[in-house]
Amino acid sequence: MNKELAYIILLPLSSFLFMLGGFKWKAWRRFVLPVVLFYVCSLYPVSLIQGILVAILCMIVTSLPYGENSSWTVRIGTAISYGLIGIPLGFDWLMLLVPAVTILMLALSKWGVIQHKIAEGVIGFSIALPIANMLYKL
Repeated sequence: MNKELAYIILLPLSSFLFMLGGFKWKAWRRFVLPVVLFYVCSLYPVSLIQGILVAILCMIVTSLPYGENSSWTVRIGTAISYGLIGIPLGFDWLMLLVPAVTILMLALSKWGVIQHKIAEGVIGFSIALPIANMLYKL
């Protein structure tokens, strides 16, 4: 199997599903994305428990609030939790970038610098990046 498959599948799909989940049906990011993460984990030497935990964490974390009605304290907490989705696989330094990217994208969106859909796509991409990176290293 090509080790780059995690990048090829996860990065665009996570971005796409995150944007789609902000468009109409939240379940795209809350339920479909975790299934995709689980499936890709199953292609690598990852235990079934690790794959299930990644999926469950993704379901929980992507259900947390971060929208206009949420305080910045809540948004920061949600951003931090986004970086922890891949923790059952271990630690990757890219996990530390996820909260920073999320907060930056939310701020730029709130200030009107970028359209919110761009923020969603970049956040989805950033969530998948450390997971894909860890899978690549296996």
